Amino acid sequence: MDKFADLFKCYPMRLTITLTLMIFFSACQTETAETPNDLKQDYFFDLKSYIEGEITKLNEQQPRIEKSIQLRDKTEVKQFGSLDYKKELSVFSQADINKAAWTDKYEADTLYEQGIIAKISYQAIDPSLKTNLLEISFTNDNINHIYVKAITESLVANVYKEMNYWPGKGYQLVSAQSTVLSDTTAVAIDAQFLE
Repeated sequence: MDKFADLFKCYPMRLTITLTLMIFFSACQTETAETPNDLKQDYFFDLKSYIEGEITKLNEQQPRIEKSIQLRDKTEVKQFGSLDYKKELSVFSQADINKAAWTDKYEADTLYEQGIIAKISYQAIDPSLKTNLLEISFTNDNINHIYVKAITESLVANVYKEMNYWPGKGYQLVSAQSTVLSDTTAVAIDAQFLE
């Protein structure tokens, strides 16, 4: 009995030490653990972040660019020394599909050439999604082409867009819109970096 009495006398002290150590270690873990906002998970290719990086680079470099705009039968060509690339390329950012809610709404396919990724394609399974197809092509692990096909259909209007982006070379936007009250209107913008 005396042994058990001695054990119970020491028990509160051991319990206090154990609890203190547990609180100390859990406090240390809480301080070093990343919060959910710090954790960024990519579900698909992060088009928005990639384009934002390109926008920053182009806004700093301001390469000379030649833009051709075709509307119906008329084509206008102009050269620019500087542009607001956030405005120019925002349409690509809007086509981003990297969202947790869409993980089961796209089918991904990766093409390899000699063990290296050559192309990643994301095809929409759900027809209600605006970005129908996103393709990223690579050369030697570097992105050399991004292709986006976007379709929006409603009772009032249907909009079809094809977008191409070639890093360091230029971009192309083709859009066709038809409404209940009008014929299809198509616009094509072709921009090439000159330096």
